[in-house]
Amino acid sequence: MESGAKLIENERRRQMEKEGWTADHDDEHVNGEMAAAAVCYASPESIYVKREHERFVGFVDPWPWDKNWDKRHDYPNTDQKIEMLVKAGALIAAEIDRLLRQKDKEENGAKLVFFNPRKIEEVGYEDDGDIDF
Repeated sequence: MESGAKLIENERRRQMEKEGWTADHDDEHVNGEMAAAAVCYASPESIYVKREHERFVGFVDPWPWDKNWDKRHDYPNTDQKIEMLVKAGALIAAEIDRLLRQKDKEENGAKLVFFNPRKIEEVGYEDDGDIDF
């Protein structure tokens, strides 16, 4: 029997080799989508995010991508629970790697892209740590 860490490592390798989720692809997910998907997979219960609107409050599934990519099980057995935790671990590893690459770029004076759903703007990163808007 393989350890949890080994299962996660194998899943991350599968994601990269079979699904084609490269570092460049992962770097496009700048809003925590991989972490959000990991939370969805890791949670033993269905989770919802509260959204307040002008006239009502709603609760939505925080799954960040198209439903076709959602491999969660409604009433998982033990094997399915392990499978979902492995996917969660692999997504967390991918998000950590993405953040490490981002940190490296920031420390080496690269340009940062800040995402706003309504507008994308590029700002410079100065050596003094100030961000120019």
